[in-house]
Amino acid sequence: MKLKTFNLILLALLTFVSCSNETKEIQYEEVKVEERTLVRSFETSGSIEYKKLVEIMAPVEGRLEKILVEEGEKVEKGQVVAIMSSTLRVKMIDSAMHVGKKEKDFWEKQLLPTKVYTPTSGEVYDRKLGELDFANNGIMRISTGKVVRANVDEIDLNKIKINQSVSISLDVASDKKINGIISKISQTSKKVSNVNVYEVEIELASDAKEKIGFDPKYGMSVTIEFPIEKYEHALALPARAVDSNFGTKVKLTKSTGQRIDVELGNLFGDYVHVKSGLAKGDVILIEKFSNKQKSKRQSPLMMLVK
Repeated sequence: MKLKTFNLILLALLTFVSCSNETKEIQYEEVKVEERTLVRSFETSGSIEYKKLVEIMAPVEGRLEKILVEEGEKVEKGQVVAIMSSTLRVKMIDSAMHVGKKEKDFWEKQLLPTKVYTPTSGEVYDRKLGELDFANNGIMRISTGKVVRANVDEIDLNKIKINQSVSISLDVASDKKINGIISKISQTSKKVSNVNVYEVEIELASDAKEKIGFDPKYGMSVTIEFPIEKYEHALALPARAVDSNFGTKVKLTKSTGQRIDVELGNLFGDYVHVKSGLAKGDVILIEKFSNKQKSKRQSPLMMLVK
C-alpha cells in the first residue's frame, strides 16, 4: 500500500515538471501602417452671439405707424425699416379724423410721415416696440453678424492665435461640424469659478448654415475644438503597437522578420505619429502571446511535505 502511494506521488511530480517546462510558441498580431489626418486638440464650451448690436433710434418723437421688418430678417444699409408720425402730425391727423375723411386725407398729404432707415446691413436682432407705440428712443437693434464666444483657460492661451482655424459643433447638431476662425482674443482676463479665463471671439464660416441645415440661433450652445498639432496625410500606427514609447526611437519587427529603427512622434487619440522608418502599407508584428518565462509554481511534492 505504501509503495502504491509513493508511485502516485512520483507520477504527479513528473507531470508537474513536464508541464512547467513546456514552452508555447509566441503568437503575433499583424498591424498595418496607415495614412491618416492626425489632430491633437483641446475643447471648450461657448455660445452663438451677436458680433455687434446697432441701435436704430427714432428720428423724431412720435408714433410708429408701420414696422416693415421682422426679427431675424436680413436688412441692407439704407433700407426703410419703419414709418412713423411726428407728435405734431399725430395731433393734426387725429383732430382731422373728427371732422371727416376728406379733412384727414388733406392733412396726411400736407404732413408727410417720417421714414426710419437702418444705418447698417445685418439682421434684425430684436424689435423693442410695436406698431402704434410711442417712440422717442430706440426702436430696434440690428446685429452685424453672428460669432461664437468662448472662455479659454489661461493655461491654454499660448496654444491659440488670431486667424487660427477651429472646429465647431452645436449641441443641437453634434454630429455635424462647421469651421471657424479666431478673430479676437481678449487682452484682459476675468474670473470664472476662481479660474482666470480670456474671452475668445470666433467668426463662423460662410457655409455654416448649409453644413448644419439651419441658421444657428443666438444663444445656442456649442463646443469648440482648438487644434494644437495637426498633420495631413501622416503615417500612423495604433498606439497599442508601441506601448507608451511616444516621441522616441524604437525597434520594431516587420512582417518579413526584419528589425528596423522607427522614430515615433506624439500620441493622437488611439494613434501615434510615425515620423520615419516605415512606409504606408508596411506591416509590423506585435507580440500577442508569449510563454517564454517558465512557471514558478510550487512542486506538489513540496506542498505534500508541508
